[in-house]
Amino acid sequence: MEDIAGIVNGPLRLSQGIVRTSASVRGDAGHFSEIPTIDLSPMTSPTAPPEDKIRLTAEIRDACTRVGFFIIKNHSIDWKIVENAFDAIKEFFDLPMEMKMEAHESKSDSFQGYEEPYCTSFDRSKKGGTFRHGPK
Repeated sequence: MEDIAGIVNGPLRLSQGIVRTSASVRGDAGHFSEIPTIDLSPMTSPTAPPEDKIRLTAEIRDACTRVGFFIIKNHSIDWKIVENAFDAIKEFFDLPMEMKMEAHESKSDSFQGYEEPYCTSFDRSKKGGTFRHGPK
């Protein structure tokens, strides 16, 4: 099979072998069985009518509030850039913990960076306690 990346006959395929199923952004509130797919064509097309942009906004809101994340298509980003990002993510997370901790969020003035597993939790009954930002 030829190396392909992108939305191909339904699922999202990356050359690293990652495959994710996708779905439309419809369904019962709070429930989903597939990852929603959002088509960004209205934002990247200069001829898209305003009502398409309004619909797109509603789809993004639905995916964010009902599921929490989504797949985007027709974003106009070259797939090689996407592939390189996945490669860099894998390379970072394959590092030993002590090297990842060098990029810890507590070493950043903007609190951005690596956060070790179980560090943050919104559920007090689970390891990590409460949500917090900033140096420990």
